[in-house]
Amino acid sequence: MSLMIGANDYFLCQEETPDQCRSESEQDALLATLKHNLTKMLGSIRQIYHGQLVLVDSYSPSPSLDGLTEVSDAFENRVAARYHVQVADGYGAFQQAEATAGTPDDPCAAGLLTVLSSGGCGIHPSPNGQAMLAHALEHVVQTAPQQ
Repeated sequence: MSLMIGANDYFLCQEETPDQCRSESEQDALLATLKHNLTKMLGSIRQIYHGQLVLVDSYSPSPSLDGLTEVSDAFENRVAARYHVQVADGYGAFQQAEATAGTPDDPCAAGLLTVLSSGGCGIHPSPNGQAMLAHALEHVVQTAPQQ
């Protein structure tokens, strides 16, 4: 079983705050929400499922979000460890694919994000981006000790 969370909480914070979730206090509140939600979800899942569970940490759809993504991924890693959940490096997969494509810090130009009909890219992974995330997940699943 795999899951990826957090981005929607960030987008909600952007919509509901005057400075689009840029202040430290808003980001701290966002991280507290992420920790709460992830703890609740993993705790609930672990009550009924004891098999392999992998969290795919967040990729960054924009260089302006890299710092927040890295901090939220660190939080996710700590919470995941408490529930014996492995973590696939979605952020690193995107960074590596961007570098390989010769477009560091530009997931749109690397073809990792959906293309909008109005131009530019959206925030969701394209088929290529999905493949990068799936590869990161597959790596964790294949290298995990058998239970």
